Amino acid sequence: MGGKFCLGAVVKWPDFEFEDSGSSDKLLVILGAKPGQPIIAVLTTTKARGRPAVAGCHFEYENGSFYFAKGGMSGSFKVDTWVELYRPQEIDPAAYHDREHQERAWVVFNLRPDFAAGIRNCLKRTPDISDYLISLLQ
Repeated sequence: MGGKFCLGAVVKWPDFEFEDSGSSDKLLVILGAKPGQPIIAVLTTTKARGRPAVAGCHFEYENGSFYFAKGGMSGSFKVDTWVELYRPQEIDPAAYHDREHQERAWVVFNLRPDFAAGIRNCLKRTPDISDYLISLLQ
């Protein structure tokens, strides 16, 4: 992956802006960062919102596809986390680096490589991703 990103870098992004103009502090998982291309990331949440807490990949769930990660596992999240695959984010690398330089986004930790690859492979198989975004994943 380009720059210091690697597959599975978990980024803290204070005041992440959603499509509906709302914002919240979020953790994002980087799943693609090819040089000269947009960074591809997925949002995470610790709120179940009716989703099952069953480890692994879940497709076409009523509220969108997700990957559930049991908290406390080595190389994973500290708490139970739902990785929201139904709305992958395209991030301009220059905009990210500007935020990082201003200390408004930073890598918190890296997921274990096999775990990160499992999330990426799950995203590739969801109905929520375009062929274009698949081409940007590592």
